[in-house]
Amino acid sequence: MDDVECTGGESNLLSCGHIEIDNCGHGEDAGVVCSTVLPASPTPPAGASPEPPTQTCEDLVLPVCANMPYTRTEFPNVFGHSTQAEAEPNAILIFSSILPYGCPAAFFQLMCLQLAPPCSSSGYSNIPCRELCEDGLLQCSSIVEQLGAPVPTDVDCSLLPSAGSGLCFEESPNGFPFGDLFNSTAPTSALRLAGGNSSAGRVEIFVNGQWGTVCDDGWDINLATVVCRHLGFEGAKAALPYAAFGEGTGPIQSYYTTCIGNETDFLQCQFQTEGFCSHLEDASVVCSEEGFIGK
Repeated sequence: MDDVECTGGESNLLSCGHIEIDNCGHGEDAGVVCSTVLPASPTPPAGASPEPPTQTCEDLVLPVCANMPYTRTEFPNVFGHSTQAEAEPNAILIFSSILPYGCPAAFFQLMCLQLAPPCSSSGYSNIPCRELCEDGLLQCSSIVEQLGAPVPTDVDCSLLPSAGSGLCFEESPNGFPFGDLFNSTAPTSALRLAGGNSSAGRVEIFVNGQWGTVCDDGWDINLATVVCRHLGFEGAKAALPYAAFGEGTGPIQSYYTTCIGNETDFLQCQFQTEGFCSHLEDASVVCSEEGFIGK
C-alpha cells in the first residue's frame, strides 16, 4: 500500500484510501505504537461487572458419566452446554470414538469432569488435579487429534494443583468401568479386514463411532505392511487398489494415508480426512499368514 489516506474514523485500514502501485522500498515501511488494546465488546459502565452465567445444579443422569463419584452436576459446562441433554451427543461421540483405542479410565474421568462437572455443594472440585490431567491427556492426545474428537488437547497440566492439595478432583485409584457402557457396540479393534478373510480384505478403520474405508491414493506395500503388522501378521504380500474385495459402505476415513513404515499400530499413521475418492477406490491388503505373531 502506498499514499494511504484515512479520515481517522475507519475501523479497518483497508477502508482508507490508497494506491496499489507504489514507488516505495522497505526502507520506508511504516510502523505504529498503539496506546491500548480495544476491548472485544463494549466496556461496561464504571463500577458495573458483567453478569456471570447462572449455574444450575441437577441430578447427574448423563449415562456415560454415571460412574463418577458425585451425583449432582452443574451447568453450563465448559463446552457451553446448558443441560445434560445438550451435552449427551458430544459425550457419546467422544466416548464411543475413543474407547476402542485403550485410553485409560483417567481420560474418561477427565472428560466427565468437563462434560458434567460436580456441583460446588457436592464436596468435589470441578478442577482436575495435575496427575489426572497428565494421566488422562498425555496418553491419549495423539489419538484424540488423529480422530478429530471434540476434545481440547492444548491444556498445560503443569498449571493445575496437585493431588492431595484439597483444591482439585483426584483420579480414582480403581478407575471406573467406562468400557462397560459400550461393550455391546464397541469394536475390540480399531482396524479390520472386510470382504475377504482374516488375512486378506478391504481395510476399514473405526473413527468417530463409525467403521469406514481407506482410499487407495498413495496405497503401497509399505502401508499394507503396517496394516498387517497391526493385525498380528509379520508382513504383507500385496497392497491392492480399486476395491479388490468389494466396495465398502459408510464414510471414507482417510483419503490419503502416510506411514513411516515402522509403526505397530495403523492408527499411528497420518490420515488426510478430506479429498476426492469413492468406494471404487477402497484399499485392500493381503497379509502373509506365515509368521503370524498374534495381536
